Amino acid sequence: VAGMVLVHNVEVNWITRVVEAQQNFFQVVSCGAQSLVGGCLVNRGPLALYRAQLLRDVAAVYTGETFFGHRVKLGDDAALTLFARGRGRTVQQNSAFAFSVYPETISHHLRQWTRWMRGSTIRNCWRIKYLPIWSYDWWIVLVANYLIVCNAVVPVTLVATLPRSLLFLEWYVGAVLVWSYLTAFRILAIRRSDERPLGRLVLLLTFPAANLWSMFVLRWFRFYGIATCLKQEWNARQEGVEVSIEASHEPSAQPHEPSAQVHEPSAQVQEPSPEMQEMSA
Repeated sequence: VAGMVLVHNVEVNWITRVVEAQQNFFQVVSCGAQSLVGGCLVNRGPLALYRAQLLRDVAAVYTGETFFGHRVKLGDDAALTLFARGRGRTVQQNSAFAFSVYPETISHHLRQWTRWMRGSTIRNCWRIKYLPIWSYDWWIVLVANYLIVCNAVVPVTLVATLPRSLLFLEWYVGAVLVWSYLTAFRILAIRRSDERPLGRLVLLLTFPAANLWSMFVLRWFRFYGIATCLKQEWNARQEGVEVSIEASHEPSAQPHEPSAQVHEPSAQVQEPSPEMQEMSA
């Protein structure tokens, strides 16, 4: 079962606000939909629970995993989720929250994203191989990767055909912004105790910018991560921990530790059905 992870240092700069908007939407919408059918693809590292027997059984393959002869060190949370999915359900609990400190510089942010993409590339290969082909999560992986490729072709084609494509480019960007605002209201389902009303408005307005950032910047680092997935260094840390909880990050409006809640029924954990078979190591 996965908890929900929020950005502790959300008010530091635009990078942390963009990440908060992206992560909230991903968890509330994408992971929420996956949870309904029992197939969350990633139980996020900062807050996840597993049955103890599962961890004992997969300890050897978890610590000794290789991909094309290279030792796998990244994407461990996604690996444990896949092991759990092979035995039953992986769901999200919408009333459980953790606050994590996220990168505050462009360099750190892009290196973290690249690391995530390297790990997810290997995980997607395992998901396609081991998940049941009739399952929702198998198809969502296939469709998502297909859209990643297709969506990358669009901006390249538009730029290559300028100025003929200028009008279409304007409509394309406009449609992205309008659709972003229409879907952004879903992230307001999360309410933080340390969040001011103005902060919620800023988060809402940030979401379209977060989509454009993902489309025109992070997408290319995704492809770089895919191409270099065999590099398994923890490249989000140069010389130790680059960002930590400091006094300047503590919420000034609230004297207590921040908390959060989602205003909707939480996911329910059910026992795996008898027909679920253990995934082969």
